[in-house]
Amino acid sequence: MTIALLEGRARGAGGEFLYACDMRFASLERAVIGQPEVGTGVFPGAGAVQHIVRLAGLGQAMQVILAGEDVDAREAERIGLVNRALPDDELIAYVKALAERIGSFPEAAVRLAKRRINAAALPAKEDVQVDSGFFQILARDGSSTSRLAALMERGLQQRSRTELEFGAALGEL
Repeated sequence: MTIALLEGRARGAGGEFLYACDMRFASLERAVIGQPEVGTGVFPGAGAVQHIVRLAGLGQAMQVILAGEDVDAREAERIGLVNRALPDDELIAYVKALAERIGSFPEAAVRLAKRRINAAALPAKEDVQVDSGFFQILARDGSSTSRLAALMERGLQQRSRTELEFGAALGEL
């Protein structure tokens, strides 16, 4: 069982890791989720397409992936990207109590229930491999490399407005 607790930013591959967890909980004050790949000229190559469609539905997946905007915890909860968004002073205690509750149940029942839930909901491995291939093709394209270079010049890898408000910065390119 994997339970993610997000207290900061999860964008790109970080978001894809988050969506792949069994459950996701986020800080109302600090959590931000985003899929900026399309805005940089590449493609989310590690499962975001399948996971976001499954979690939030087609229309929300289109908006999250195509717009590349940052999504705060409240909105992430509303559209289904996280199970719950909680205030910082409640988040860790809530997730710990939930994990302990599930951990107190018979292991075989939890394991088999999780197996069947995953069989009903998760994408085929081949679908994720197709997305990875798309990412690799686009990552070598000149338009994506120039967009990434422009973002780096604006401070992408530094604690700057570009990094902190990455979704907004994409729209300004």
